[in-house]
Amino acid sequence: MLKYNLPPDYVETQIKILKSMKKKDIDALAKRWIKPDKLNMLLVGDKAKVLAGLQKLGYPIVELDTDGQVNTKRGF
Repeated sequence: MLKYNLPPDYVETQIKILKSMKKKDIDALAKRWIKPDKLNMLLVGDKAKVLAGLQKLGYPIVELDTDGQVNTKRGF
């Protein structure tokens, strides 16, 4: 709040705004701001449990190692 010079009641005001939003409002915001063709997703989890489901979605999958480097031993 200090960094962006927000008023002391910012959190309460934000909660009121969010509670008053309807699905159509959220859909309009998503359509305006979320560009699926430019979206990246980072998933962390048990590869054995999630990989098959992810592959069914048809998106390119890039596996990273614990250092954030592309895993060349991915095996999928």
